[in-house]
Amino acid sequence: PAETTEVAVAPEPVAPAEPEAVAEEETTPAEPVEVAAAIDPAALAKSAQVFAGNCASCHAGGKNLINAQKTLKKDALEKYGMYSKDKIVYQITNGKPPMPAFKGRLKPDVITALADYVLYQADNGWQ
Repeated sequence: PAETTEVAVAPEPVAPAEPEAVAEEETTPAEPVEVAAAIDPAALAKSAQVFAGNCASCHAGGKNLINAQKTLKKDALEKYGMYSKDKIVYQITNGKPPMPAFKGRLKPDVITALADYVLYQADNGWQ
């Protein structure tokens, strides 16, 4: 039987491609645009009413009358690992003594909207 040997073949050199001509255009830098989360003012107003009727007795203005350190202000929410829509929804839904659970008292979509409201207010200094 005949033996076969492989022979390495060097690739052929490839000439660099010519750059395509690019038309030069005068452009002006774009104006900076602030990007904010889309907040529906009507939903925000409705959530403010729900907050006033269910939460403000302990959390008026983002405060916490039961535990002064655990406010709804952004720095406290971050410090205690609660600056998250999911975590706020969970807290409102299930409560944590002394906070009551609102599951069964508020609909899930209302609780979700309430969490959006809390985060919005936290981001804006509870005005």
